[in-house]
Amino acid sequence: MVGAGAPASTRRAGRRRARAFKQRIHALLHAELVRLGGPDPDETAEALLALTDGVLVAATIRPGGAPARAARSAADRLL
Repeated sequence: MVGAGAPASTRRAGRRRARAFKQRIHALLHAELVRLGGPDPDETAEALLALTDGVLVAATIRPGGAPARAARSAADRLL
């Protein structure tokens, strides 16, 4: 993670890498949803990616299994 005190060029590079990573994850989710025959793979992949981002943040604030269990339940409803 790149802190706010890092040079602007370092922060931009970090954001580019993070964006590229998220795009790869979205593409993987999308491909799997297409393979499974989901109704709207693009929207569902976007929702699953947002859910993943949210559970990662929630887990740092509320350690334990509750955020992951809630995310799993939400993902099941999406699928």
